[in-house]
Amino acid sequence: MSRQLVPTKDDKGRTIKKEYLTYSGYFSGITHRGEEYHANFEIGRYKKPRIVPNGNIRYDPKTGDPIGNEKSLSGVETVYEIEVPKSKTERKKLIDEIIGDNFPEEIRYYFNNEDEPMGRSDSTFSYDDFVNYSIDELRNVSFKGGGSLTPGIYRDADGKLRDKFGQLVSNAETGKGGYQ
Repeated sequence: MSRQLVPTKDDKGRTIKKEYLTYSGYFSGITHRGEEYHANFEIGRYKKPRIVPNGNIRYDPKTGDPIGNEKSLSGVETVYEIEVPKSKTERKKLIDEIIGDNFPEEIRYYFNNEDEPMGRSDSTFSYDDFVNYSIDELRNVSFKGGGSLTPGIYRDADGKLRDKFGQLVSNAETGKGGYQ
């Protein structure tokens, strides 16, 4: 299960960022013929084909009817469906409805950041972190070493190693390790 900020257009055509939720899993079962069937699935995001008028269409000189397709494919666009509410109680209610009778401690919770050139996916969050933190808090915690399921070490603006509580772990200038 993952939360991420996605650039979308508002009703005036301006680009804004909204928070969306996606989740994926693995299905395994038996068909009506008794054969095993396995499939991956993802809910909350799908690819929609972009259809545009065909600019290279030719016409029959005798009848004037078009030859070929009047429309053509021009790539795909990713559509997100599950918008995450800003309120903590509504967010918890939405996530609990999706989890249902499953065990929340067995689910991996991700913060995805598509803004970075290489992308970033952080799975170090517990259920409580994932439900209680806003998307900005998830982002800040992720950049400071990760959620509550990791020891969390990061480099500050000065290049010094710090743990997720902000304490100095290593002095980069002297090369001395350990807590100081």
